[in-house]
Amino acid sequence: MTARTVRGLASVLCIAGVAGMIASAVAASTGAALTFGLMTATAVLCSIVATTVTGSRPAPVRRGDPCGVEAQEGIETRVEDVGDVEDMVRRLVEAGAEEADVRELVARAKRLGQATNADQRQSPGASQAVHPAQSELGSSPGPEAPI
Repeated sequence: MTARTVRGLASVLCIAGVAGMIASAVAASTGAALTFGLMTATAVLCSIVATTVTGSRPAPVRRGDPCGVEAQEGIETRVEDVGDVEDMVRRLVEAGAEEADVRELVARAKRLGQATNADQRQSPGASQAVHPAQSELGSSPGPEAPI
């Protein structure tokens, strides 16, 4: 029996146990209410043990449309962003900045963004700031680092 099956059965027993506790409380049968309560507590413990022993977790809920309209819009946005960045680089160079320095700044910003995105993929619940020195020294995993 898989952990998912045990969790499903435990959920059914918990729902039945709560309904039983309510019905027996209405009927003024404290013994039955206590029995249903113990049944519910046992079902919860079985669910906890099954999850702990197998080390499995429920599958994460995926939202959005990863291969549909949203993905196409993301590609179009990236193409527009590249044009915007090139325009900014051109304007900075025209204003007197060294082109090599500006392009190095863009490359470092790109690496920093990739390192930050990789950190967020590894721990989606935590927001971690990456100091530019960490990205430069390689202590932050980049997209080429194995996960």
